Amino acid sequence: MHSLNGWSRRGLLAGATILTAGGPAAARDDRLVDGVVILIDNNEPYVMGHAISYSANLAKHFADKGAKLLIEVVANGKGIELFRADKSTLTEPLATPRQSLPNLTYSMCASSKAIAEAKEQVSIPLIAGAWPPVFETGRRQFTLVRPRAAMPPLRLRDLHGKDVAVAAKPGRITLINFWATWCAACRLDLPVLASLAGSQRDRLDVVTVCTDTKDLRKIRTFLGGLAVQNLACYVDAYGATAEASASVFTLVGMPITYLVGTGNRVEGYITGAAEWLSPAGARLLQFYREQA
Repeated sequence: MHSLNGWSRRGLLAGATILTAGGPAAARDDRLVDGVVILIDNNEPYVMGHAISYSANLAKHFADKGAKLLIEVVANGKGIELFRADKSTLTEPLATPRQSLPNLTYSMCASSKAIAEAKEQVSIPLIAGAWPPVFETGRRQFTLVRPRAAMPPLRLRDLHGKDVAVAAKPGRITLINFWATWCAACRLDLPVLASLAGSQRDRLDVVTVCTDTKDLRKIRTFLGGLAVQNLACYVDAYGATAEASASVFTLVGMPITYLVGTGNRVEGYITGAAEWLSPAGARLLQFYREQA
């Protein structure tokens, strides 16, 4: 085994390689303490079968020690055919491991995907239902919501006093953020969301809802103190939050941000001031952009 820049590498079988993240393998709180990346550059199904079997054995080994393991299977070169929604014959077989291995993710090598897309002049989609990449901020983690409910229209009021019906737009992902003026973490969260809305507009909408006051002047003053601009902010003037919380948007913390997918289904949420501008945040958003 050879070490390179904190990663160790050894062959699994023809067409696959393992990259193991360096670091202690002891459990610590509820965090992922080690990680494995399995590269697949072969489009033979048996190669993927061995990779999944190896993943299950690794996960069990770490679980027996009370530790979590992050496993990412990355398709590279010809291997991307196994994860293509338009070509893969393994869509159903690959769905089963995701149920028993929640920290298993599937992804494509970005350069291999880009080369194939340029050659074929098409946008290559990842297999439907693939597990999203892990997105954590401190001890907070993006949590999936199942079953996925449709987002209902929210009757709200904008900061000019105009009544609006806020709904997700087909083909776009929507972040619905609930916050309050008394919330300290919201002071960190809102500027990040404003930057996100301004820098990544591709098929992304960001909506924020103030839940604790209907005083428009107070809300505008609060946002002005944070230098937040160009952020779609609304007031819960008609109890839409309470109604939606009972059915779709459960407010388990403050702030809390729900992600609604391109099909208008609520996919999951993260509480606290999430680092949406981080590489992990970008990967999560891109994952849901690619879901049909």
